[in-house]
Amino acid sequence: LWIASAFMFLSVIGLVTTMPQVKKAFAAEEAWQTGTFEMDNGASLKLGEVGGLRFIVRMDEEVCEFVKTHDDAELGFVIAPKNLMLAANGDYLGMKTKIGGAVDKNKLYQDGNYWFANGCISNIKAANLTRSFTAIAYIKYNGEVRYTEYNDLARNNLYDAVNMAALTGKYT
Repeated sequence: LWIASAFMFLSVIGLVTTMPQVKKAFAAEEAWQTGTFEMDNGASLKLGEVGGLRFIVRMDEEVCEFVKTHDDAELGFVIAPKNLMLAANGDYLGMKTKIGGAVDKNKLYQDGNYWFANGCISNIKAANLTRSFTAIAYIKYNGEVRYTEYNDLARNNLYDAVNMAALTGKYT
């Protein structure tokens, strides 16, 4: 009888000590749907061999960990002219005219309490230099998609971004 009681006692202790880990694993599994996942305002100038516009998505640590630790979770961007994005009615991946795709998970970076990823558009044609582009970030997992909310301030055009950089010396 005492062996059975000792076994039950140890089993209960084992269950109690593993509960925080189970809760943490469950929370991480749900984080991609509920954690902070939003577009930063504006778009910055992308410098390098091929210039363009850079959009940034912000996420909390739990969302970032989920994306990094689930091989089948895809973090990506859809970038398009503002008028086309508004006409998409929330079906951003279904848009015919768009640029984007998956982000390299190794390029996620941290600043303070948040993690960030960049989505860029480059080789913008001269006819589109003053056209306002915007972006939506998404996470695809198990047939479901979570989009960032549309942020009307997450937009810019290359002409204004270049002029702002020239006038202020700031590229972000």
